[in-house]
Parts: sequence; C-alpha cells; structure tokens
Amino acid sequence: MTPKSSHFSFSRSLGLYLKAYWWLGLLSGLFMLLAGPVLAYFSLYSIRSTLQLADRAGAYRQLTEGGLYLPGMLVAVMLGLAFAFIFSAYQHDRVQVDYRHALPVKRTSWMVLYSTAGLLIFAGVLLVMGAASYIICRAFYPDMSLVLHLRFMLETLIFYLAAYAVTLLAGQLTGNMVGHVGMAALFHLGLPTVALILTLWMQMELDTFVSVDWLDKLAMWSLPTLLLTGLDYGEGGIALLPMGTRLWLLAVIILALALSLVLYRRRPSERSGYTFIYPVTEYPVKGLVVVAGTLLAGLAFYSMTEDAVPAFIVGLIIGGVILHVILSLLFHRNVHQLHRGLIATGICILISFGIFQVLHQDIFGFDDYLPEDQDVRQVIVTDASGNRTLIENPKQEVRLSGPLLPQGLTLAKNLQAGYAKDADRVQAGRLAEEALEGGQVTWKLDNGQTIVRRYTMDRPSLNEAYAPVYADDAYRARLYKDLFSEDLPKKLESLSLQYKQVLYHGEPNVRDTYTTNPVGGQPVSGAEIITALKEDLAARRQFIRQEPPVAELIFAPRLEDGGNYEKQSAFNMEIPIYADDQALMALLNRLTLTGHLDGPEDLADPGLQPGSLTLRKAVDGEEVLQVTDPAAIRDLLPFTVPEYLIGPGLDYNKAYTLDGGGLIDVLYVLRGHEPQGLEKGQN
Repeated sequence: MTPKSSHFSFSRSLGLYLKAYWWLGLLSGLFMLLAGPVLAYFSLYSIRSTLQLADRAGAYRQLTEGGLYLPGMLVAVMLGLAFAFIFSAYQHDRVQVDYRHALPVKRTSWMVLYSTAGLLIFAGVLLVMGAASYIICRAFYPDMSLVLHLRFMLETLIFYLAAYAVTLLAGQLTGNMVGHVGMAALFHLGLPTVALILTLWMQMELDTFVSVDWLDKLAMWSLPTLLLTGLDYGEGGIALLPMGTRLWLLAVIILALALSLVLYRRRPSERSGYTFIYPVTEYPVKGLVVVAGTLLAGLAFYSMTEDAVPAFIVGLIIGGVILHVILSLLFHRNVHQLHRGLIATGICILISFGIFQVLHQDIFGFDDYLPEDQDVRQVIVTDASGNRTLIENPKQEVRLSGPLLPQGLTLAKNLQAGYAKDADRVQAGRLAEEALEGGQVTWKLDNGQTIVRRYTMDRPSLNEAYAPVYADDAYRARLYKDLFSEDLPKKLESLSLQYKQVLYHGEPNVRDTYTTNPVGGQPVSGAEIITALKEDLAARRQFIRQEPPVAELIFAPRLEDGGNYEKQSAFNMEIPIYADDQALMALLNRLTLTGHLDGPEDLADPGLQPGSLTLRKAVDGEEVLQVTDPAAIRDLLPFTVPEYLIGPGLDYNKAYTLDGGGLIDVLYVLRGHEPQGLEKGQN
C-alpha cells in the first residue's frame, strides 16, 4: 500500500502556495510600509522641522525607543488574524475538505504547509520594511541602536505568531466562518471582557475596591491590551515586553499550534459547516457569554435606576432572553431550535444573580478585610483624593517599612476605622461630594501578594485617622524625605514662591537671589526658601487643613533628558504654605511688604508720574488725603506696592489705597514713612 504522502513534495508545494498568495504578500507589504518606513519618515521629519536643534536628539531617542514601533505591532496582530482566517478557510467548506483529505497528503502536512507559507510571507515583509525603517531612522538619528531595532522586530514577529496561533486554534473548534470569527473573538477578547465586567461590578458594590491582582492579570491577556498597556516602559522610555510576558507568549504560541495540529488530525470531516466541530464546546461557550452578557445588561438597568435590585433582575432576564435567541440562531441556524438550551440559559442567569448577591452583600468581607500585621512587609499610603500633596515621590505616595512599618499599620487601621464610621452616611448620600476625602492603602505581604483598598470618609474622620501618625517626627521625615535631603537643590531646575502671582522665581542655589528691583527691600535667595521650608515642615503637626493655604511653593525638578516645559510641568511639586508656617511667612513678608513695583524705573520718569494722588483708607475706602505736589508724589511712590502683592499679616488700619494717573487701587504701605499733611488731611 502506498503511503498517503509518498507523492507529496513539501518544498514544491510551499513554492506553489507562495506563488498563489502573492497578493497577500503585497497587501501585507503595503500595510507594513505605512506602519513602518512611511510613519518613521514623517514622524522624524516632523521633529526636525518643529524642534530646535538642541531639543531634537531627546525627541528622536524617545520616539525610536518605543512609540515608533507600536503601529507595526498592531498591524502584525491584524495580519496574524487575517492569515489564519484565509489559510484555514477551506476547512469550513465540506467540498474542499473532502477533496484535500482524499489527496495523498497527511493532514499534518497541510497545516504545516500553509502555516509555514504565512510565516515566510510575513517574515519577508517584516525584514524588508524593518530594514527600510532602520535606514530612515539612521538618516535622522545616527545614534539609533541596531540591536534595539532588531529586538522590536523580533517582538513584532512574536505578536504576529500569537495572533495567528490563537486564531488557528479557534478554527479547529468551529466548522463555519461565523463560528470561527466568534470563537477567535472569544479567545482574544473573552478574558479581558470578563475581567472588565467583574471589575465594574466590584467598583459598584464594594466601597473600598481598587484592584485585584488576578483580575488585573486577566485583563492583560489579549494582544490589543497587552500592546497598549502591558509594555514595559523602563529606563529611557523603552517599550519592550517584560521577559516573563515574552516567555508566556511563546508558551501560548507553542501550545496553540500543537493543539491545533492535534485537533485538525482528529477533526471529523462530516462536521464541516456546523458551528461547533465538537458539540461539547457549545455549553462552556454559551455559559461564558450568557453570564458575562447578563451581568452587563443587569449593570445597565441597575445603574440607571440608582442601584435598584428589582431593576437589576429585570435587566438580567431581558439580557438572558436576548442572548439565548441570538446564540441559538448562531449555533443551530434554525428558528425551530430555540427551545434547545433554555434550561442552560436559566442556570446561567441564576449564576449571574448569585455573583451579584455575593458582591452586593459583601459575603466574603472584602470591605472589612485587613491582613495580619505579621504578614505585612510594607505599607504604601497614597493620596487618593488628589487634594493634597504627598511629597515622597511623583506618585504622591509614602512607603512605610522597616522601623516605620508600625506607623503604616496604624495609619491603615485608622483609615479603615474612619471609613467604617462614615460608610452609612456616604452610601446614603448624606455627605456632599466635595466634603469627602480619601486615602488609598497598599499592603505588600511577605508571600508576594499585594492588597489595595481605598477608604472614603469626611474630612474630620480623615484628620482623626492621620493625626497620631502625622505628629510622629519619624513619619513626617519619611513623608518629606526628598525635601529634607541635602541633594534637593541639585534635583531642582527652579523653584517659585507664589502669592496671587509669582513673587520669586530662580534656581535653588546659595548664590541666587531675588533680582527684581525691590526699591528699598531685601533680597531673598533660593537657599533661604529651602531652609525655611525644612524648618516649617519639621514644626508642622496637622496634615489635613480646614483653612486654604496662604501661598504655595512650586518645585520644578531637573529632568535627565532636558525635557520641554510641558513635560517638566507635569512633574512639578506644589507645596502649600499656611499662616502658621513662621519661617516661610517671614520670607513672604520680606518680599511683599518692602514696596517693590513692577518696573519702578518707569515711575521715576517725571512724564509718567501721576499729576495727583488720592489716598483712601484700605479698611473702608474713606478718602483721607489729596497729594498734588510732584515732590510729595515722588516721595510716596517708593513706598507703594500693587495690592495683589501684599502679603498676609498686613494691618489694613495702616494701609491706604492710591488712585491717580496710571495707579489703580495701588496699596500704600506705611513703613516708618508718613507723608506730610496726612493727619491734617491736606497737602
């Protein structure tokens, strides 16, 4: 008996396949051309034409170490899907299946043949377009790394193979193109969709929910979400797959291809044309779709009726009926088969309701859970409300471990106690939204697990939670460790002191002083401001303040790559200054009460001086003096300051407004100088 593959030449058949699908290579080349060389040229050209020479290198580096390759990876995913659908399409046609399986060729050879053809087509296109992209990048940016470019090309190939392998596996479980597309969508998007729906429900029903590790990982397992959110932007902004993710993808590729091969060899030819090749797969697919879909439908009704449980049940039933009809028509393509699977649909609806009840009643005590103290190695407290500034790092969080772990554990317990005290009022809506405050706590456990909770309460409860911990000198030193650091001036590009407008702006070194002509005032240096800040932070005892700050300090960090202003401003640190910050208030008063004007040299020009001045009491606006003598006006001007520069602590009983000429509501400040005739109310 002649072996089935005795007359089969793999290399000759591969050549015929490549020749037959030349158009697929052409289309792939056009897509990769747009996503590779064309995009590279116009992106780099735009940088060269819009940025100054000094700024180009950093922009080139940032672009060529990440963002430039993402479109090509997305195109690779789409081509992997398309290749799998196109090359395995014959499996859904009974006539073609019978014809191919009657030839003296093993089924294994068919799958290896068309998979190899697809790989060669894509790899050839990738090599050509990758080389063209590299040449273009080098023309603009000679320091472009060839090794890094090759790594991105390799990852692009991995994304193609992953999309192809998973889609090919979906085709081995289905017998028509509708089923193939649906199963592929389920494989590629099913896990993130389930994770999203469960996350929405947990956010709705669990007050302290922030995230759960296994849901976050589940949401990552699709190629689109992995591309958009799973890349590792490490040092230098390079967007590459972490090694662990890369190994997982390779394992998925190998497993999916191996399963595809096994299932294809055992595939019953007579099931071609049916939605499911193996009827047993119908029930898990239907169960997953109906449970996820009914939870989503129930969520829509539930949220539209302000969390009414009866509305959720109505949405659950309506969603279940609609999905049952749609899936029955897709699965059986016969309206007379609608009665099939009704019991299974009902069970899925009950499962959805059970999931809702578990979350709604918080049966597992999610909101009240605290890990055991002995299991915790680090506590991270984050400013969840965004209304205050935690100084330790740009993420606005303080990490407490080692000697400070007890403070972290105490603060976490205090925050949960504050949440528990106010939970009923928050849920009932008896607290105004603007009155709510919050803190987020992350526990890092010894076993590697991470637990995150967000606690919302009113401001007095939050202040009560923080008070005993913030009063501890060690906690405050940790909270403000970057500000207490001797290296702080080296890390800053500039600092600004603001009261209604910028009063000081300069570099934070000892030699720098406030250089605007203060007309008799005293200069202030950046070093003095930093020293005063440290002194006041060391003396603070209240973290949560009821009163608004008087002024603020803005620290602009020095960025390693020199970044532009917009990028730098995103990392600016804003530090509020309160009335009881004695050292900073003293500097603020020096700047605002010494009488500096915006451009006092202009007022020295007699032609620009007002012909007369009217003095009014600042406290009530009563007119007290008219000044018309030019010499008297010149004597007054050095002791005036625009009202928006007046610092806190000013005694308004000793201040007057001046009107006249170019001066409008300018405040005259008495500093041991009293104009002649003030008491008599005459010139």
